Amino acid sequence: MGFRSVLPLIAMLPLVALRAAAEPAPGALVVCPACELRTVRAGVAAAAPGGTVIVEAGTYPEHGIVIDKPLRLIARGRLERDGRPRPVIDGRGEGTVIFVRAAGVEVSGFELRRSGVSHVDERAGIKIGDSRDCRITDNVVTENQFGVYLGRTQSCLVAGNVVRGTGMGEGSSGNGIHLWSAEGITVEKNDVSGHRDGLYFEFAKKSVVRSNISRGNLRYGLHFMFSNHNEYRGNVFAENGSGVAVMYSKSILMAGNRFEGSRGPAAYGLLLKDISDSFIGANRFAGNTVGAYLEGTSRSEFRGNTFRGNGWALRVLGDCDSNTIAGNDFLDNTFDVGTNATANANVIAGNHWGRYRGLDLDGDGIGDDPYLPVPLSALLMERFGATVLLINSFFFMVLDEIENVLPALAPESFRDAKPAMRRMTADD
Repeated sequence: MGFRSVLPLIAMLPLVALRAAAEPAPGALVVCPACELRTVRAGVAAAAPGGTVIVEAGTYPEHGIVIDKPLRLIARGRLERDGRPRPVIDGRGEGTVIFVRAAGVEVSGFELRRSGVSHVDERAGIKIGDSRDCRITDNVVTENQFGVYLGRTQSCLVAGNVVRGTGMGEGSSGNGIHLWSAEGITVEKNDVSGHRDGLYFEFAKKSVVRSNISRGNLRYGLHFMFSNHNEYRGNVFAENGSGVAVMYSKSILMAGNRFEGSRGPAAYGLLLKDISDSFIGANRFAGNTVGAYLEGTSRSEFRGNTFRGNGWALRVLGDCDSNTIAGNDFLDNTFDVGTNATANANVIAGNHWGRYRGLDLDGDGIGDDPYLPVPLSALLMERFGATVLLINSFFFMVLDEIENVLPALAPESFRDAKPAMRRMTADD
């Protein structure tokens, strides 16, 4: 058989593979309103370890469904990708909808809703504990106290889910995707809103968070503490109450994320507190009261970020040291840098400053004069909060012009000795 004659067969291989993946496993059990197995709980109970339970479209008023053996629980519409409505498992406000208490469990394609609120236990659309190698994919998780809750879990995937909270207040809301004491978790391509914190990590390590949207949550789009060696790539954190908070952790990589639209007296695009040995690069900070706030941060690198249209682009407190702030763009911010310190123990070099007015007579792309990014007006605001009323006033403009010509009060150590004349990033 010649090469041309096998081309049609080769072209059919992906289609054959997809059909094979969509076929239920031999011996799969089927749950439907008119079947012998009419409840999801009955289907789970009847399945053998390692088996598959297929659930047809319909509304199943159930909660407290416990999966304590390896199992695939799959929605028929998800299985065949034929546009059928999702099966709905409705907790009716009576408790957690699904508990996973075994390794090797997959839950995919459902709408899981209405766990109700409890101040005694943490109710969720799906709750996973003492598990590993689980897959929670392509679900709509709505009107639950917590969306997806993972405790004491390893090597699980949470992907492609839409998680919607009620947005009724922090006291009655849990977190959208919640990790506690977890390792090796991948959280990707989820869309989370309306919860207390969109994504919450505590004592979670060696995990990857990528390509998620966390928008319109009551407190933080992302909140994590005591969680080392994690990666956050390509996420959107927008219009959350206080932005993103990263605390008491080390060896964090945050790259290619967008921190946008966090406005208010205590709102930040990104708050870093007691963070060390981390890399924050190629992110966009736009339209925040404070783009990035650094407290107790050390030995970390900020490179290739864009700070545009923030109140303060950066606020660097005096307890931050040995950080490198280089190759970033500062554009159209009210203040580029704010600080409560008179001395700087960090490296600031090679950034592009939209406010820089120096020349480059030798054409090497570096300004001939250094740039002092902490203006006198920012110092006054730091020391005398009431002067916020003078932002963008003629008085502040005159002060900053005088300081620019005859620098006397701005911290001399807060300087970029080699300001870049051109943009450092391609972000618009």
